[in-house]
Amino acid sequence: MYSIAGPAFQNVGTLPAVHNYNAIYSLGPVEAIQNTTTYATLAAYAAGTGTNANSKAFDPLFINTTGPEISQFQLNGTGLTVAGITTDINGAARTSPPDIGADEFTPVSFDIKMAQVLSPQAGCGLGCRIVEVAWSTWGGSVSTGFDLSYLWR
Repeated sequence: MYSIAGPAFQNVGTLPAVHNYNAIYSLGPVEAIQNTTTYATLAAYAAGTGTNANSKAFDPLFINTTGPEISQFQLNGTGLTVAGITTDINGAARTSPPDIGADEFTPVSFDIKMAQVLSPQAGCGLGCRIVEVAWSTWGGSVSTGFDLSYLWR
């Protein structure tokens, strides 16, 4: 369950008897709403409802705009094996334990992204400057010893 603005999960009424092993992530200020109670985080939602003890609050890192294909290594192999469900939404065999969500996937081992420009904070036409950036690892392994190149336009 994913949202770019509002809650990733909203329910009015009684929750299902088994409500667990989900990926619940929102870019908005509220992660979930149960009836009239809002929860800013998955941990608060789990504690407040007694559900989702094994759910994850990670951005699924969608890699395809036409289907639920994800690449978030922290969701890989963290689902619950359910008897009788042997394939995913694309017909691929489910692993045991399966990946959370409708899609089985194999995350890349090394995947980094620029998280933030540290300096300079602002300015255009500042001449020759040292640019400092912070990197985040999105893969399943720590990335070291890589080459960096850029094109400044």
